[in-house]
Amino acid sequence: MPAVPLPVAALAAASHVVPSLVAPFFRRLMLNPRRHVRPPPSLPLRLADERIDLGDGLIAWRWGEGPAVLLVHGFEGNRAQFAAIIGALVERGFAAVALDVPAHGESAGNELTAVKFIAAIERTLARLGPVHAVVGHSMGGAMSLFSVAHTGGASRSRWFRHRPRSSANCSASPRPSASPSAARRPSSRPLSAMSDGRRRISMSATSPARWSCRCS
Repeated sequence: MPAVPLPVAALAAASHVVPSLVAPFFRRLMLNPRRHVRPPPSLPLRLADERIDLGDGLIAWRWGEGPAVLLVHGFEGNRAQFAAIIGALVERGFAAVALDVPAHGESAGNELTAVKFIAAIERTLARLGPVHAVVGHSMGGAMSLFSVAHTGGASRSRWFRHRPRSSANCSASPRPSASPSAARRPSSRPLSAMSDGRRRISMSATSPARWSCRCS
């Protein structure tokens, strides 16, 4: 198990003594991303063909022409992490659209909550129209699965979660429905999947019956 950084361990210990004083530090740690904290990517990212202003300070970038594939990075991530995927999509005749989520990249803001994350994805999907697919990394994948499963806007969704020794790849895809009304009817079953015998990947909210999820 990796060692816990000393400042975090000290704050965790202090939270048992003076929780009201420590809580603001943890809130800032969890909701206020640090910009440009990642090292430069090993693969270069070419200049985008278009800068898309989605309104309210939300920015996305497009490379190539064709059916759109939306790329959503995670907390403290950036669009350059998708450099290899962007190149592969453009070569295969797709338009790669990378979203700078709120408080990241050139998008405005200094705080990112799950509500703001989902709203940004849904605003982007509404602007782009139905997209061919959504590809998300880490928290961006989880929020994308939630958004697509509940509001649609994409024919498929893919979530990549990197770990030092293993990885979980999850995808959501339309499930055949007996009738249009059944496809619109919510299911009480959570959108969830197992990544391996020890780690559970799940969405706490319910998902429409027209979607299924799997991990490998």
